[in-house]
Amino acid sequence: MGARVVLTDQVFPDTEVEQTRLAEIGASLEVLDEASPEAIRARAGAADALLTTYAPIDRVTIAALERCRVIARNG
Repeated sequence: MGARVVLTDQVFPDTEVEQTRLAEIGASLEVLDEASPEAIRARAGAADALLTTYAPIDRVTIAALERCRVIARNG
């Protein structure tokens, strides 16, 4: 199974570009419907990577990301 990437929030009309690029390396993209720190912790704890646009990523959230190796700003 490929990497799981979670997108916390976005301002673009769709995630087609992200999904296409990630599919090329066998990774999947999950887009959260809420970008609160609590929602990110609950839904992204097992993610391999986190993409964020404006969502705040604090130290408590980072500590909860058990598998995450990359946090990147999307945009």
